[in-house]
Parts: sequence; C-alpha cells; structure tokens
Amino acid sequence: MGSFFKAPKPPRESQESIDARNAEKDRLAKEQADLAAIGAEKDRKRKSNMIGMASLQDDELGGYTGFKKKKMGTSITGA
Repeated sequence: MGSFFKAPKPPRESQESIDARNAEKDRLAKEQADLAAIGAEKDRKRKSNMIGMASLQDDELGGYTGFKKKKMGTSITGA
C-alpha cells in the first residue's frame, strides 16, 4: 500500500510527443539558420554596393550620385 504523503507520479511522456518536440526544435533551428543566411547575404550585397541607385551607375561616373548636395551655411550667390 502506498504512502499518503507521496504525490502520485505523472504519466511518462509518449514517444510520439518526444519525436514531435524534437522535430519542432529541428525546424526552428533550420529556420534560424535560413534567416541568418538571408541576413548575411543582404549585408554582403549592401557592403559591396550591389543594391540601390548607385549600383546601377557606371564606374566612369565616379562619385556622381545624381542629387545635388546642399551644404549648411553657404549661400547660393557665393558672396
């Protein structure tokens, strides 16, 4: 006969639930790895200037960005 002071043991976890939990962990790990690879690819493209307006310019244009830059504190007349 069992003791009145002991709590009953919970039922053991089934093998199906263990497999499902492991499969979910694997899926999440793969998803995190994919997101990290996508982030690294975007960073590589940004650093090597493969995206945006400047990436479409010829190398002969040099520093031309296509927009006028206004400097603070200068006047248009130059006087």
